[in-house]
Amino acid sequence: MRFLVPLKWTPTRTEIAPLTAVASVEPGRYGLDPSSLAALQWAARLAEPVDAEVVTVTVGPPEAEAGLRHALALGADGAARIEAPAGVASLDVAAALAPLAEAADVVLLGARSLDRGSASVAPALGALLDRAAACGLLSVAWEDGALLAERRLPAGRREHVRVGLPAVISLEAGTIDVPRAPLPALLDAGVAGVEVISPSRPLVPAPAGTVVPYRPRPRTVPPRPAGDEPRERIASISGALETGSGAQQLELPPEEAAAEIVATLRRWGYLEADEPA
Repeated sequence: MRFLVPLKWTPTRTEIAPLTAVASVEPGRYGLDPSSLAALQWAARLAEPVDAEVVTVTVGPPEAEAGLRHALALGADGAARIEAPAGVASLDVAAALAPLAEAADVVLLGARSLDRGSASVAPALGALLDRAAACGLLSVAWEDGALLAERRLPAGRREHVRVGLPAVISLEAGTIDVPRAPLPALLDAGVAGVEVISPSRPLVPAPAGTVVPYRPRPRTVPPRPAGDEPRERIASISGALETGSGAQQLELPPEEAAAEIVATLRRWGYLEADEPA
């Protein structure tokens, strides 16, 4: 059995210039996303009872290989990097991962990353592979050859889902303890080989959006209703006297007005023909 764990190499701290409000990431402020580390540790726990191979992959620049070597130190069996610049769109990341993911029985990803947090790579990858996808999981375990997972619902509720193989799942950060890699494993991972894969088509960063101050839309104030009398203004607002509405305006003495109301109610079906008013 084979597990694939895509890891996100993401900014762990962003600096905001106080005068210009421009966001930037200083060198050395990148690392593995916490949700990716959680997915890696869940993969290690699930792989042990079924003797599965755990392979990690990242879509990113050469600097991202530091995260892959950290994953090797934590016990991953292999690592590969798909050549790409930083900031590639989620759908392009899923398309780049799909060829590798086809050979895996289970693909485990982080639910949402620190930089964008769209949580869109896992469902997109599930759709591309035409596999069952369970996203935003809190825990997962084996049960009769399938995966039994727990997912968060609104209002503090929980949902248990059963996922058959092959599957794509994503796990939230902080759902499992991530141990520190021992020093000998870190030293060995520092010289371990990382496979570099060139995608079928070059990947480019997603276009940056324009950030502007929030300005609510102006309220549309309706014009003052026509008419001097309250009855005329009500008729103007409700449109009761507009052409085609079927309404009519009558000026009758009280007795005749009451009789007209009863006749209209009977005509509309609210009163039976022989029912007294």
